[in-house]
Amino acid sequence: MKLRKAVSATLAVIMLLGAFPVQAFAEESAEPMEVAEEVWEETEDAEETAEALPVSGNLAEMPEDPEDAASAIQITAETAEQEQGEGNEEVNTLINEEITVPETDRSDENEPVFVAEEDTVVDSGTCGPNLTWILTGEGDDLTLTISGSGEMTDLDYNNCRSRWGEYRTSISTVVIENGVTSIGSYAFYFCNSLTSITIPEGVTSIGDAAFEYCSAMTSITIPRGLTSIGDSAFWSCRNLSDIHIPDIQAWIDMPDHWRNGSDHHLLIDGIELTEVVIPDGASSISNATFYGCRNITSITIPDSVTSIGDYAFSSCSGLTSITIPDSVTDIGDYAFHSCSGLTSIIIPDGVISIERGAFNSCSGLTSITIPDSVTSIGRDAFNSCSSLISITIPDSVTSIGDYAFSFCSGLTSITIPEGVASIGSFAFYEC
Repeated sequence: MKLRKAVSATLAVIMLLGAFPVQAFAEESAEPMEVAEEVWEETEDAEETAEALPVSGNLAEMPEDPEDAASAIQITAETAEQEQGEGNEEVNTLINEEITVPETDRSDENEPVFVAEEDTVVDSGTCGPNLTWILTGEGDDLTLTISGSGEMTDLDYNNCRSRWGEYRTSISTVVIENGVTSIGSYAFYFCNSLTSITIPEGVTSIGDAAFEYCSAMTSITIPRGLTSIGDSAFWSCRNLSDIHIPDIQAWIDMPDHWRNGSDHHLLIDGIELTEVVIPDGASSISNATFYGCRNITSITIPDSVTSIGDYAFSSCSGLTSITIPDSVTDIGDYAFHSCSGLTSIIIPDGVISIERGAFNSCSGLTSITIPDSVTSIGRDAFNSCSSLISITIPDSVTSIGDYAFSFCSGLTSITIPEGVASIGSFAFYEC
């Protein structure tokens, strides 16, 4: 408060001195000093008047006579006091700004300040007529983003090191944006640090060897509308186990799947399938559809299905029950290979040939019924079915392939019909 008084008084004196010429001040120095003292006393007695004294004013109109000037200052102070209630706070504001030191909020003084940095661009280019790619990040943690529209151009083994191939072992994340319709052959070949990939709904095909040797991948989401997966697309992705699919129909409609590892988990909306019901109307179960799905315990196949593809249920070691309908006429190579939980199976009457390795290593299988429609038993068909005790081969069979029953160590009896014209090498080896 005292500081405010001093400032107010000082302003009054400055205004007074500025109103007089230097010469006049020299000649009548005594009178101005008396006036200044008088002003100081009035300021001391009237605190609010001094604080409200206007900083700006028309000093040109100040009377030259000292007594008149003092009167003018007093009148000005009185006027300011009257105007103070009407919102004239210019002097108070000025004084406050000059003498008030704002407090600093130091509550976050010791907290770190994080500044967002732009991703470092490592490289970029094109990967299709209307597709571009950009590689960002640092060191061994690079992100590859593919954007645009249309198909990705295929590569082959000889040129798979082009594009981002130079950095393939450092790419950990791949983002494919909407608009891309295919993943080209050898696109991510040997990206063995790749752990995460986003495939949009618009992608309809994945080329040959597209993800071959992506050994760090543990899961993938198959988009609805994907209709084609090329040869060896996921070959040697030995840690790829969780496969998220839109639904069973979309999954079995694909003409081919992949065979790698032996511990796959099919998930729909995040829930793993253990009991599979093939939808009515499905005509076939394509190659490797349920390959390595060890937690599937039962499968129901409708009468509409006529064929079961190669490796369709291979390595489904938890499978204990399956009924193959009479509509099925073709069971592919290694269709039930290593289904060690199966104890019995009935082959329908329409099947003509038991293909190579169809029930190979079904070590829990104790009985099997072969219909009269079967004319040939292929190579390795029942190889290593170590719990199989007896088997009856119908008269319709004319050939038994190499190693067909080899290593069936529990086999105690078998009847071979007269119509069998050929028995392959080691057909009953180690029986």
